[in-house]
Amino acid sequence: MQRSGKSPEINDEIRVLVLPATVADGVAIRKLLDSAGIPCVVVRTVEGICEILPHGAGTLVIAEETLNPDCALLIECIRNQPVWSDLPVIMLSRSGRPESAMLGEILPQLGNVSVVERPVRMSTLVSLIRSSLRARRRQYQVREHLVQQENAQKTIREAQERFRLLVENIKDYAIFMVDTEGRVASWNSGAEHMLGYTSNEILGQPAVRFFVSEAAGDMVFTREMKEAQATGRAASTGWRARKNGEHLYVEGVLSAVRDDDGRLLGYAKLMKDVTDKRRIEAEREHLLLSERAARGEAERSSRMKDEFLATLGHELRTPLNAILGWSQVLRRLHGASTELAEGLKVIERNARAQAQIIEDLLDMSSIISGKVRLDMGKVELASVVEAAVNAVRPAAETKGIELKSHFDPSTGPVRGDPNRLQQVFWNLLTNAVKFTPKGGHVSVMLRRVDSQLEVSVADNGEGIDPAFLPYVFERFRQADASTSRRHGGLGLGLSIVKQLVELHGGVINASSSGNGMGSTFTVELPAMALDGELARLNGPRDQRSRSASDPLDDYEPHASLEGVHVLVVDDEPDARSLIERLLEDCEATVTTAASASEAFAHVKRETPDVLLSDIGMPKEDGYSLIRRIRALSGEASKVPAIALTAYARAEDRAKALQAGYQLHLAKPVEPVKLIAMVASLARPRARSSH
Repeated sequence: MQRSGKSPEINDEIRVLVLPATVADGVAIRKLLDSAGIPCVVVRTVEGICEILPHGAGTLVIAEETLNPDCALLIECIRNQPVWSDLPVIMLSRSGRPESAMLGEILPQLGNVSVVERPVRMSTLVSLIRSSLRARRRQYQVREHLVQQENAQKTIREAQERFRLLVENIKDYAIFMVDTEGRVASWNSGAEHMLGYTSNEILGQPAVRFFVSEAAGDMVFTREMKEAQATGRAASTGWRARKNGEHLYVEGVLSAVRDDDGRLLGYAKLMKDVTDKRRIEAEREHLLLSERAARGEAERSSRMKDEFLATLGHELRTPLNAILGWSQVLRRLHGASTELAEGLKVIERNARAQAQIIEDLLDMSSIISGKVRLDMGKVELASVVEAAVNAVRPAAETKGIELKSHFDPSTGPVRGDPNRLQQVFWNLLTNAVKFTPKGGHVSVMLRRVDSQLEVSVADNGEGIDPAFLPYVFERFRQADASTSRRHGGLGLGLSIVKQLVELHGGVINASSSGNGMGSTFTVELPAMALDGELARLNGPRDQRSRSASDPLDDYEPHASLEGVHVLVVDDEPDARSLIERLLEDCEATVTTAASASEAFAHVKRETPDVLLSDIGMPKEDGYSLIRRIRALSGEASKVPAIALTAYARAEDRAKALQAGYQLHLAKPVEPVKLIAMVASLARPRARSSH
């Protein structure tokens, strides 16, 4: 066997196998094909051809006379070709020789044979060989296509087998086929595990058998099939029944299965047992309902507590209003004995203490419930601290206590609620005076430390036991809680101070060297940045009522209300008579009404210059009264009104202003403030009437 020598690497599938009659013919053909760039192999025997042929060949060129002894062997090799192969054979025949008579028998068995008579022109032979090779290449393309098809079919078969094994071995899902009549057509092990039926028991049975009620299930499943047929799929949830009668809650999807032409073949059903999930959701829903009920009950309890505190404050403030008011009126009378004057002072002092206890209780309740509202703005801390110092100075002078203050002029402002901050420092100063013996001293210092403003209140009084110091700001905690204690109170003041300071973003600390060594309370508040945005004032703000325990100078009726007609509405006779006396002392004309209906009738008859009305009254309250008055026509609807009430919370004030009152004044009333408010509302009205 000889290969052409031009190319060391020959593509066996396009090589030409040559079986020449003689060695010289073989050499000549090889040279011819080499010059044409066609790879070839010259083979000496038919056995050699049959040995090489399975490894690939483009064309077979064979001399007629080489077939005499071995034609059967070559025919067998040709017949064993793959189905895609039709090897081109070029037969070189010598016309006129006896062997040519055999061609009629051999040629049909060799298949794709072209007979060429010798001698043949070299160009003709090369052309014929190239044509054969082109035909052979097309056969190879067919082979590649068939191989690709076979590989694709193999891949599909393998995927189908994997899918079958996957579906068969899924235990958590029931997967089965349903025919167009709703009968089960296939069944996986997950379906058997979930529903309890074997494939022999369920195949061919209606799928509605899985429903708790087959009658209702028939309607549901028919609706599912129609939806799947129309949209491609139908999702469903509900209770189903196992073979043993147990119920389970499932989530499922029914998908329509169609052929390539869109014809409906059946449905694929996938179901998952979600009974545990359903139970958990039911439990969670129950917990949510319970939590909602508990929250509602807590909110109801909170409202009841708020209402109780408001009512408690109202009921306690109302008698205190009469006590404080009349004690101040009586102290002003000339000719009263020293003993009577001293007794009235004691009454007033204790009534103020009682009022402060009420304030502390209501403040603490608001702080605990998160309902404290701060009216934040730019505050010059020096003026706030100075106001607190001036408020406690009379009490300090009474005990002979020296009260010193030192304010750094460069401290600058803070952002806060001025009334609440004054409450903080008034409380600290009051405590300092309270626990400092006669002849002692209390000092107040305001300074700037980095970005903080620091206010310290120091005294040389009783001091604080080191063991009690960590608890000094806790509610209701007192260093001396025994029945023989020297100082009263509920133990709420310092706790309120701490909460208010923290609401302003500050901190408060207490220090003491021990009993009898005095104590120091230090408040640190963040300084306010002096930029244009923060330095801008928010405009005038309503001021919170001064604490009922704030010491006031003795009341003197300096303001004149001559010519001012005031209508006072209160269901409490003591409160009416007190307000009437205070206003008449300032030369006002006073008319009183014991109910809202009586007051409304009076306003319709004769419009007063100012209306002073209580809020909590039987049958009709002060809110309803002012709304009815504002709904009138003419001047009566514009009468200035003050809500004078023992409902003193911030929300009570907002509610009164929203209802139609211009001002809100909490009981127990301070005469000076009452008269100032009446005068402020009456004067603009008097000017507008001229």
